[in-house]
Amino acid sequence: MNVLSNDFLHLVATTSLSTFLVIVILYLLRSIISERLKRGIKHEYDEQLANLQNNLRIQAESHNATLKASLEKEMERLRMVATSITETQKAAIERKLIAIDTLWDGLLSFRTNLPQVITVLDILKINEYNEVSKHPPFIKYYNENSEELISKAGLEASKALLKHRPYLGEYVSSIYTAYMNLFLRIAYCLFLSKQSSKYFNWHNDSIVKKILDASLTASELSDFNQLIAGRITWLHLTFEKKILIGLNEIISGEKSSNELLSQSHKIDEIIRDTTQSQLSGKYDKE
Repeated sequence: MNVLSNDFLHLVATTSLSTFLVIVILYLLRSIISERLKRGIKHEYDEQLANLQNNLRIQAESHNATLKASLEKEMERLRMVATSITETQKAAIERKLIAIDTLWDGLLSFRTNLPQVITVLDILKINEYNEVSKHPPFIKYYNENSEELISKAGLEASKALLKHRPYLGEYVSSIYTAYMNLFLRIAYCLFLSKQSSKYFNWHNDSIVKKILDASLTASELSDFNQLIAGRITWLHLTFEKKILIGLNEIISGEKSSNELLSQSHKIDEIIRDTTQSQLSGKYDKE
């Protein structure tokens, strides 16, 4: 009887030990697999982010090079024309060319100075925007966004316009101001998202909507609202195209159409009614 009891106890002990070892092994395997999955996901996001930034950089450089080449061609033509006109007219043309060059350089610098989290958003669909605050590849850019960085980008961008505004005309001045305020507001919405997740949906922000309504045509607004990803890049290219059209009109001496002038007045009203403190989001925290 004692022998049976001892055998039974030995069997129970052996079984318990085996079960314990299995549990330990399973736990270790789960930890190893979990860690590998995390590393795999991080590596995948790192690759996606690197590819996105590289593609956007190539796209932006190509786009900017094309636009710059077009401007330089028109500017050179205008300089050639200037050789046959009076000194007063030459001086006016030179001032316009300097204003155009300064504004375009200011626009490119503005894009560079904007918080990088804005660029990162284009890898995500609209319903994935809040992921930017959760995944390691995005967190760095998300946390870097600050009021100081946004203010600095805005101040630098405004310098390119203030001094040369008289030579840029109503439309270019208005659309550049709208472009600048739009992206400053988007950056600030993402900053506010640290306090409230609703601000991830920057496209639903009342100020963003007002600027877009004033700056885009009905067709452009429809195209924008149908996009499920890539909205930031689309806005950059659309506004840059509008600015380029206005600059080409200045170079060619053409007058802005009534439609463009009407749009510039509408933009001016929106910007005027929305004070700088409102554009920085201080009243829109309901």
